[in-house]
Amino acid sequence: MFSPFQLSVAAILLALMVITAREAGRKGYRPSLWFFTWGLIGLLIVAILPFVDEQCKLPAGKCKSWRMAGNAIGGAISAIGLLWIVINLIAR
Repeated sequence: MFSPFQLSVAAILLALMVITAREAGRKGYRPSLWFFTWGLIGLLIVAILPFVDEQCKLPAGKCKSWRMAGNAIGGAISAIGLLWIVINLIAR
């Protein structure tokens, strides 16, 4: 099965994933696309992205393009993360 260390790492990663998704949603991005973004890596990327919700200080068109780009980045990183998890589960 899994060692206590592996379970601890998994719990920390899960917490980081939840925090990342919640922070993405707070900034106006889709949390579901940001959930599987590798924990700390995704959190750092979300931290540098601008707000694209009602707090957006960019012109309206720029907010929309930033939202689309941010969601695409989150989706791509999540897809890579999920693929990595599936490959590791198959390899076990």
